[in-house]
Amino acid sequence: MATSSAKGRGVYTALRGCRRRCRPGVVRASVSEYAASRTVPGTTEHALEWKGFQLRYVHKPAEPQSGNNGKPAVLMLHGFGGNADHFKNNFESLTSEGCDVYALDVLGYGYSDKPEPLGDHVEHALAPTAYGDVVKGPSTTEDGRKLYCFENWADQALTLIDEVIGRDVVLVCNSVGGITGMQAAIAEKSKQQRRIRGVMIVDLSLRMLHITKTSAVARPFVAALQNALYGSSLGDSFFANVATPDTVTTVLKQAYGGPSGPVEQAVALLSGDEDDLRVDEDLVSRILTPGLRPNAARVFLDFISYSAGPTPEDLLASIDVPVGFIWGSRDPWEKVDWGRDLALRFDAAAGSGTVTCFHEVPNGGHCVMDQRPEAVNPLLVRFVDDVVSTTK
Repeated sequence: MATSSAKGRGVYTALRGCRRRCRPGVVRASVSEYAASRTVPGTTEHALEWKGFQLRYVHKPAEPQSGNNGKPAVLMLHGFGGNADHFKNNFESLTSEGCDVYALDVLGYGYSDKPEPLGDHVEHALAPTAYGDVVKGPSTTEDGRKLYCFENWADQALTLIDEVIGRDVVLVCNSVGGITGMQAAIAEKSKQQRRIRGVMIVDLSLRMLHITKTSAVARPFVAALQNALYGSSLGDSFFANVATPDTVTTVLKQAYGGPSGPVEQAVALLSGDEDDLRVDEDLVSRILTPGLRPNAARVFLDFISYSAGPTPEDLLASIDVPVGFIWGSRDPWEKVDWGRDLALRFDAAAGSGTVTCFHEVPNGGHCVMDQRPEAVNPLLVRFVDDVVSTTK
């Protein structure tokens, strides 16, 4: 395994005129409604149908002068609370190297549909989720099926690959998107034709609140809190406090490795270090605006009550395509040392897995692909090139 180190209240106005309801339990925004506010040069928005629901994806074609040279496409999968726009700083470096680039808003996020987690309108789309028969979350059926789960998000990625991309692809994922990406690569094993050639993950979510990673003593308390947030007005109040420009700005600054305490924040502000986080009104708007759409609160509360599903360790033990990691050295939630230990545990060179590289990015946080694109983009290009060279 190779290693390296390398506010504004105005955001609410973007929602005006962008809401319309379709069938019961589903909130839908047409692709054209969002496209009017698009600012990622050269990209186009499209709709993908998945089990009767509409998903939004973004596409930026390879630059004509780049010459494809057999390069695979790249599909980007966002993390919790994110959407396709979170990769806005990564499109151009890949398209200039001959890759068609796609980014998907999975069901419940971004500008994709946000149906209620349970009900007749979603019964056909519920999927068994790992450990779902062990931990009964508030939106999990008695037989362990769930709408918003990694198995379904992986199937949505595979649907986009099969129905739209139609060629070999490398996945680039952030946080819990890495769980989705690895799940997709494993689910594809049963298909006659496999398309996923590698998975690069930026700051993988280690899922520390998973049922298998919490103590027997803590589990009842975690479950009680999750049920209280999901099933009462407490959860709605919690989301209302979170989904504001000021709070999203604060959370993003923390996620991007900024100071956490008031003294540290004051020092950073006076020294100019806070500007280095690259958290601006545009980023806050891209994250918050779709998060204010109807039913977004239900999806948010559903995910924070999701302690089932696959773990990173489960997936890394089963995946059979190359996996790479990029990790911000200042990730406050998933510590870089934890990531490095996980990578070493499944090191391809040692014959214990398929992890081929681990890159630490200095002064980067949890979403380092957006924060430090100048460091991350060359690593993405190199990973794609390595996948091409090893699969010829």
